[in-house]
Amino acid sequence: MFMVDFWLAIGVLGLGSILWVELVRDFYHLLSHHWTPLYRLHVWHHRVFRQDLTAVSDTIYRQAHWRNDVPEALVMLILGLVLWWLAYTWTPNMHWAALAGSVYSMVFLFGAIARGYGIKGADKLTDMTHLPGPFLYPPSPWMVNRSYHWRHHFDNQKAYYGGTLTLVDKLMGTALSLQGKTIAVTGASGTLGQSLLYHLQQRGAKVIALTSKEQTVSLSVNGESLPVKTFTWQVSKESELAPHLENLDILIL
Repeated sequence: MFMVDFWLAIGVLGLGSILWVELVRDFYHLLSHHWTPLYRLHVWHHRVFRQDLTAVSDTIYRQAHWRNDVPEALVMLILGLVLWWLAYTWTPNMHWAALAGSVYSMVFLFGAIARGYGIKGADKLTDMTHLPGPFLYPPSPWMVNRSYHWRHHFDNQKAYYGGTLTLVDKLMGTALSLQGKTIAVTGASGTLGQSLLYHLQQRGAKVIALTSKEQTVSLSVNGESLPVKTFTWQVSKESELAPHLENLDILIL
């Protein structure tokens, strides 16, 4: 029983150290979009890609890794070693498991260095979320894939921060950007519907009200009445709404 508990603790410490450096990476990324000194480095990463994820320039591509990816991986490595030191202090008999996060970080560090040097094929092995080509799968709910990360570059740079996991985005409410999205809300004449419309509008969405009442829905914003595009529907005639719904991004029933 003791051995089972020991190896279970080893596994938890090892996986926890990997999760720790992933959280470090995502918060470093988030900080890079809100703190000017880091953004000056990170902006090189956003200068690299066209919308099909082809690089605009090999020189900019390589410089972006020296200015953004290498420092990011170094921060992951350093804070991963801090966690290992804490584990060494608290649990000296199993501290080595906490090195998993540091080894994991070194994989990203060496990959970034290889891309910075322009080593052929390094991008295909170590930078898969930025590979050009058709998007075969929709954005993944838990693991960052190409279509999820594409949204960070070309949909909203203040969202979709995750590098490997979407956990931080889910916790911060940045896993789905509403900015610029066309969203229709049913029951828009009621209190809940109007509250939804208001908060969606405040998040930058283009809102549409769907109601069975013959009236234009309005929102009170900063003391002013703001009319909302409104479509009226009737029972058994819902199909008449179809032309208005074709171009929606989100429909809230």
